[in-house]
Amino acid sequence: MQIQRAGVLWNHEKKNAVCIAKRLAEALGKRSVSVFADETLAKETGFPWIHVTNDFSSCNVIIVIGGDGTLISALYSAAASGVPLLGVNLGRMGFLAEAEPGQIEVVTEKLVRGEYALEERMLLEADSGNGYSTL
Repeated sequence: MQIQRAGVLWNHEKKNAVCIAKRLAEALGKRSVSVFADETLAKETGFPWIHVTNDFSSCNVIIVIGGDGTLISALYSAAASGVPLLGVNLGRMGFLAEAEPGQIEVVTEKLVRGEYALEERMLLEADSGNGYSTL
């Protein structure tokens, strides 16, 4: 799959998240990938060419900046539309993330070249019996 549209989700509480998002957006933009982010992140980066959205279903990939918890939270956006996630670890462990901040440019280049493999993961759904269910 060719990457032409990348969504960026972030944890605004993580130190350096905006800095990492700026580097990521620049790296994607240099490779002619359209970047989509929420209004707050778009404003924080200062890049007027970032598309403002909260719906990432039309993206080829969602890049998540944060820790494992942020990546798990992003599942709600990605699971329904089948958009793959790529995590950039700003947390402590990073069990689920595939990249570290120092790898942004290399990872972006590999994405654009198609040098990646999709890894399918199972999701569990819990139903509490009162009509509330969660992934």
